[in-house]
Amino acid sequence: MKKRTLSLLTVVCALCLVFFACRKEISRIVDPASINVSARKLEAAKIWNAKFIAKNITENSKQPGFVTLNPLWNQAWTLTAVNGNEFVAVPTALDHIDQMNVTISRLFLFEMKGEDVVNAQIAEFMG
Repeated sequence: MKKRTLSLLTVVCALCLVFFACRKEISRIVDPASINVSARKLEAAKIWNAKFIAKNITENSKQPGFVTLNPLWNQAWTLTAVNGNEFVAVPTALDHIDQMNVTISRLFLFEMKGEDVVNAQIAEFMG
Protein backbone atom coordinates (compact mmCIF):
# COMPACT_ATOMS: atom_id res chain seq x y z
CA MET A 1 0.00 0.00 0.00
CA LYS A 2 2.83 2.42 0.83
CA LYS A 3 4.55 1.70 -2.48
CA ARG A 4 1.35 2.43 -4.42
CA THR A 5 0.77 5.70 -2.54
CA LEU A 6 4.36 6.76 -3.11
CA SER A 7 4.06 6.00 -6.84
CA LEU A 8 0.84 8.01 -7.11
CA LEU A 9 2.38 10.92 -5.24
CA THR A 10 5.42 10.81 -7.54
CA VAL A 11 3.23 10.91 -10.65
CA VAL A 12 1.18 13.84 -9.30
CA CYS A 13 4.35 15.79 -8.45
CA ALA A 14 5.81 15.09 -11.90
CA LEU A 15 2.63 16.33 -13.61
CA CYS A 16 2.62 19.49 -11.50
CA LEU A 17 6.25 20.11 -12.35
CA VAL A 18 5.60 19.76 -16.08
CA PHE A 19 2.50 21.98 -15.90
CA PHE A 20 4.22 24.81 -14.01
CA ALA A 21 7.33 24.59 -16.19
CA CYS A 22 5.19 25.14 -19.31
CA ARG A 23 2.72 27.70 -17.93
CA LYS A 24 4.14 30.62 -19.94
CA GLU A 25 3.66 28.75 -23.22
CA ILE A 26 0.13 27.56 -22.44
CA SER A 27 -1.47 30.87 -23.43
CA ARG A 28 0.20 30.71 -26.83
CA ILE A 29 -0.96 27.13 -27.35
CA VAL A 30 -4.57 27.92 -26.45
CA ASP A 31 -5.09 30.70 -29.03
CA PRO A 32 -2.20 30.82 -31.51
CA ALA A 33 -4.25 32.86 -34.03
CA SER A 34 -4.20 35.93 -31.77
CA ILE A 35 -0.40 36.07 -31.87
CA ASN A 36 -0.20 37.15 -35.51
CA VAL A 37 -0.50 40.89 -35.95
CA SER A 38 -0.69 42.26 -39.46
CA ALA A 39 2.32 44.29 -40.48
CA ARG A 40 0.15 47.33 -41.28
CA LYS A 41 -1.46 47.36 -37.82
CA LEU A 42 1.89 46.95 -36.12
CA GLU A 43 3.40 49.72 -38.23
CA ALA A 44 0.44 52.01 -37.42
CA ALA A 45 0.97 51.33 -33.71
CA LYS A 46 4.71 52.09 -34.01
CA ILE A 47 3.99 55.37 -35.81
CA TRP A 48 1.35 56.39 -33.24
CA ASN A 49 3.78 55.62 -30.40
CA ALA A 50 6.61 57.58 -32.04
CA LYS A 51 4.37 60.61 -32.62
CA PHE A 52 3.10 60.53 -29.05
CA ILE A 53 6.63 60.34 -27.64
CA ALA A 54 7.85 63.17 -29.88
CA LYS A 55 4.91 65.35 -28.84
CA ASN A 56 5.21 64.75 -25.07
CA ILE A 57 8.91 64.08 -24.40
CA THR A 58 9.84 67.60 -23.28
CA GLU A 59 6.98 67.81 -20.78
CA ASN A 60 7.39 64.25 -19.47
CA SER A 61 11.17 64.38 -19.11
CA LYS A 62 10.79 67.18 -16.53
CA GLN A 63 8.92 64.80 -14.20
CA PRO A 64 11.14 63.30 -11.48
CA GLY A 65 11.70 59.58 -11.98
CA PHE A 66 10.44 59.67 -15.59
CA VAL A 67 11.12 56.42 -17.43
CA THR A 68 10.65 55.77 -21.14
CA LEU A 69 9.03 52.38 -21.72
CA ASN A 70 10.40 50.33 -24.59
CA PRO A 71 7.74 48.21 -26.30
CA LEU A 72 8.68 44.68 -27.35
CA TRP A 73 7.17 44.88 -30.85
CA ASN A 74 8.14 41.32 -31.79
CA GLN A 75 5.90 39.97 -28.98
CA ALA A 76 2.73 41.84 -30.00
CA TRP A 77 -0.65 40.14 -30.29
CA THR A 78 -4.25 41.09 -31.03
CA LEU A 79 -7.24 41.18 -28.69
CA THR A 80 -10.92 41.53 -29.46
CA ALA A 81 -13.10 43.07 -26.75
CA VAL A 82 -16.64 41.93 -26.00
CA ASN A 83 -18.04 44.99 -27.79
CA GLY A 84 -16.07 44.08 -30.94
CA ASN A 85 -13.25 46.62 -30.61
CA GLU A 86 -9.90 45.28 -31.72
CA PHE A 87 -6.69 46.03 -29.85
CA VAL A 88 -3.02 45.42 -30.55
CA ALA A 89 -1.29 44.55 -27.27
CA VAL A 90 2.46 45.15 -27.02
CA PRO A 91 4.28 44.16 -23.82
CA THR A 92 7.26 45.92 -22.26
CA ALA A 93 10.11 44.37 -20.33
CA LEU A 94 9.22 43.15 -16.83
CA ASP A 95 10.31 45.33 -13.92
CA HIS A 96 11.33 43.76 -10.63
CA ILE A 97 11.10 45.85 -7.48
CA ASP A 98 14.20 45.57 -5.32
CA GLN A 99 13.93 43.80 -1.96
CA MET A 100 10.35 42.73 -2.70
CA ASN A 101 8.93 39.75 -4.48
CA VAL A 102 6.90 41.95 -6.86
CA THR A 103 7.00 42.16 -10.63
CA ILE A 104 5.44 44.94 -12.70
CA SER A 105 4.21 44.05 -16.16
CA ARG A 106 3.01 46.72 -18.58
CA LEU A 107 1.13 46.50 -21.89
CA PHE A 108 0.64 49.10 -24.55
CA LEU A 109 -2.95 48.69 -25.79
CA PHE A 110 -3.56 50.29 -29.18
CA GLU A 111 -7.25 50.49 -30.12
CA MET A 112 -7.63 49.82 -33.83
CA LYS A 113 -10.30 50.92 -36.31
CA GLY A 114 -9.51 48.94 -39.41
CA GLU A 115 -5.77 49.37 -39.77
CA ASP A 116 -5.54 52.75 -38.02
CA VAL A 117 -4.90 53.49 -34.35
CA VAL A 118 -7.77 55.36 -32.70
CA ASN A 119 -6.50 55.48 -29.12
CA ALA A 120 -3.80 53.98 -26.93
CA GLN A 121 -3.39 53.20 -23.24
CA ILE A 122 -0.88 51.59 -20.94
CA ALA A 123 -2.15 48.82 -18.68
CA GLU A 124 -0.06 47.95 -15.65
CA PHE A 125 -0.18 44.69 -13.70
CA MET A 126 1.56 44.03 -10.40
CA GLY A 127 2.09 40.61 -8.98
